[in-house]
Amino acid sequence: MSIHTNALPETSKFREQSKLRPTDVTPPQKSMDAVELELSLPMLVLLVLAVGIVGYGLFTFFGKKSSDNTPKTPPDTLEQGLVDVTVSTSYLTIEKKEGAKYMFVEFSDFECPYCKLFTSGYGDGKPSSFDQIKKKYIDSGIMQFAYAPYIAVASHKPAATNETLAFYCAAEQGRGFDYHKKIFELTSGNGLGIDNKGSEESSLINIAKDLGLNTSDFTTCLQKRDFVAIDRVQEQINKEIKTPWGDKFGAQNFGTPAFAVCKLAADNPTTCVGKAYVGAWPYADMEKVIDNYLGTDAPKAN
Repeated sequence: MSIHTNALPETSKFREQSKLRPTDVTPPQKSMDAVELELSLPMLVLLVLAVGIVGYGLFTFFGKKSSDNTPKTPPDTLEQGLVDVTVSTSYLTIEKKEGAKYMFVEFSDFECPYCKLFTSGYGDGKPSSFDQIKKKYIDSGIMQFAYAPYIAVASHKPAATNETLAFYCAAEQGRGFDYHKKIFELTSGNGLGIDNKGSEESSLINIAKDLGLNTSDFTTCLQKRDFVAIDRVQEQINKEIKTPWGDKFGAQNFGTPAFAVCKLAADNPTTCVGKAYVGAWPYADMEKVIDNYLGTDAPKAN
């Protein structure tokens, strides 16, 4: 808005008062300051609005993007790494304990060195974390033990895939857990397998023989190569364990072994609700978490 007017002076009145000729009447000249003021204020308003809109858009887009991509770090302790989960028992291989309403679930990669450490220990003759958990909580009848293979690292194939197929074939004969333990005892890990050749069929059949399985049925099962069943289990674990844990700590930090401590729903025994965590933590840390979860149902100290 300008403090000057653009209206021409009324020449008729000027004639009467000053006797000026029409050609002598000239409009008042605007100063350069007035012109700048007249032009700058509307443009300034538009400029401010434009900058504000653009700035808001950039902040919304990049600010949100930055927030969504904020790096997440794994927990410092096992207790910090607990997340709420609901596990379907339909894809688990379960060692049932009559009357046990709790479940300890292991998700591990047969070629994962830390999974081997959890199950088989350091090879120093001392019981592994798994041995101690099994003795205190599973053999005592307080918890059922469940297992689901999860191939966490692509380079662990084909050994991990072959071993997973063999585990399921042994489970069909009721010896899945014995086979599970034997694989971890024998494998060199990181894709080398139980024979340092990627766990060839003949090597897997030899384990079946050692365990007294029907090798004909085992071999027929193994040669079916049921990859679809493996993929379905992988998808379920991704959905029920990896996603809730990854949402909190970052999917890139998820790995094996992973575990769930849960309670079977009274109205739906195919659902187990509880806590999950990731990592082969020392037995003392696992024991504390399991006891806290079980509460008054935890085994009493001897």
